[in-house]
Amino acid sequence: MAASQTYMPAGQTSMVKKGSVAVQIQTEYSFRPYPRIKTTIFNDGQVVHKVEKKLNSPIDSADEQMRVERIIRNQHKEVMAIVQEKAKSSAPVLKKKLAETTDELSGVDNIAAIPGVLAVHCLDSNGNFHNRKGTERFRKIYSTLLKDIDALLGIFTARPGQPGLREKGVYEVERDSLYLASVGDKFYFIVVRRDNDTINYEKAIKEIIKPFGEF
Repeated sequence: MAASQTYMPAGQTSMVKKGSVAVQIQTEYSFRPYPRIKTTIFNDGQVVHKVEKKLNSPIDSADEQMRVERIIRNQHKEVMAIVQEKAKSSAPVLKKKLAETTDELSGVDNIAAIPGVLAVHCLDSNGNFHNRKGTERFRKIYSTLLKDIDALLGIFTARPGQPGLREKGVYEVERDSLYLASVGDKFYFIVVRRDNDTINYEKAIKEIIKPFGEF
């Protein structure tokens, strides 16, 4: 049996219900046609959106399988947090908001697809993590840094007369390890492990968040 078939990490499946609306979230590893972690959102059995993180190579060891399982859990929790936030509204509005989920998920999805990116954590304009449960390890590792989160977010100037909005941009918090990106009304902490010397992470992240507006 090929290594790609020997090491198969466990997937994650969850359900979010609001009135008559039932949303299923499923995250799994696939090695065909290329290795990736895919999260699919279903509404009434129909695919609403897909989030995909490409992997550099198929899983070929037990250690790599465990690492990918952690990525699966984190990606699943991030998507769950976004869907649960949408579900706070009424059922009819939820159906509409699910259709609007694409842009928000695409930001996380596309940044996560950059080679060497290990995790992407989303925060609202006030510095609150969208998914506190899925960020426990991150917040523990960077506890000192996060004690003064307001000062860190303050790197991006608030827009006069536009409450909750800041300038867009990317800031390297720790060299080749941690970046902070602002898209105006939300932020992304991006954890990286450089495995390719040709990648300019600041430039790559900027290219992805450009559609959110000019710098």
